[in-house]
Amino acid sequence: MEKEPKLAPPGAGLPLVIAIIARVFTGPVKAARSNWQKNAQDFDRLNEKILFEIEGIPAGDLEKRILIPPQSGLEDSSRYWSISMTLEHLWIVNEAMMRVMIELGSGRIPEGEVSTAAVKPSGKFSSSQVVENFRIQVKGMTELLSREVRDQNSRVRFRHPWFGPMTAKQWQ
Repeated sequence: MEKEPKLAPPGAGLPLVIAIIARVFTGPVKAARSNWQKNAQDFDRLNEKILFEIEGIPAGDLEKRILIPPQSGLEDSSRYWSISMTLEHLWIVNEAMMRVMIELGSGRIPEGEVSTAAVKPSGKFSSSQVVENFRIQVKGMTELLSREVRDQNSRVRFRHPWFGPMTAKQWQ
């Protein structure tokens, strides 16, 4: 049995230099200049690739945790996950982001705050449930957002824990 590595706790955030880049450049500059339609196409393409890559992987392999090297946009606590855990995380994040974008696009600030610790996988779903939840979600997500986000250019902002205050377009 593999010993669990000692990693930073969930919600510890990004390394300082990466956090500064995210706060100063990625959120306010790069995300603000992005194109809603292109982002939606990229999102759909990426999800198709994810679903293609995991197709046929046995449940046991989907659930096997693997320690990956540190990554520039990844919290330390997220480095020892399985494919199933990663998909559950994406499913949780997508749900939260949809709610935020719909609220911001309607001129409202969402209630509460975003926490990176709150979007960690729970492990309460089987790998087949996680894959199916993710598959269903991403199949209609772009269409749902195009229908429900009334104003893609709304200036109303909501704080992202890494990027700071962002509009619906920046969240997307």
